Amino acid sequence: MSVVERKNFSGQTTPSVVADEYRNCNFSQPAPATGPAGVRLFPQDDTPRRFIECNLVNACPPPGSVLVNCNTTLRESRVEVGTETVTVGEREVSIKRYADRIHGRTDPGTLEPDLKREPLEIAAEPPEGSRDAQVLTLVRERDRAEAERVAKEAEVVEVARDLPTRLVEVVR
Repeated sequence: MSVVERKNFSGQTTPSVVADEYRNCNFSQPAPATGPAGVRLFPQDDTPRRFIECNLVNACPPPGSVLVNCNTTLRESRVEVGTETVTVGEREVSIKRYADRIHGRTDPGTLEPDLKREPLEIAAEPPEGSRDAQVLTLVRERDRAEAERVAKEAEVVEVARDLPTRLVEVVR
């Protein structure tokens, strides 16, 4: 029996190294190809294989395969889920909101999709370098600067509030 360990086959439907067993390997696919069922691994080969502690996100192993402690999440990344208006300087700017959408998982026993009634949405960052990412960076920098300014003011107020007590102590 051939065994492959700790290899990254991400994005490959037929791995560059074909074996009977895979341990700690990454087979993740960027998104489900047709609906949330996952991308079929080894599409031209129905030979069952063993996957032990592998990353099988959005991947569907051949029928009869054995999965042991594998990540079998079925998800979409950076799905546009709405818009938001933010203020930059004097202008209001509309930006897109994104989320990772978790549909469920591939059941390790049946190798069938086990889907949620409603996908779970987890907030995600906009694509790097996009206009939306640039606007969010500006807003966060402004918010950080504002937070630092408020913290400094609070510190000055705290010292000023404490000053009479310190003066009394020094006089005694």
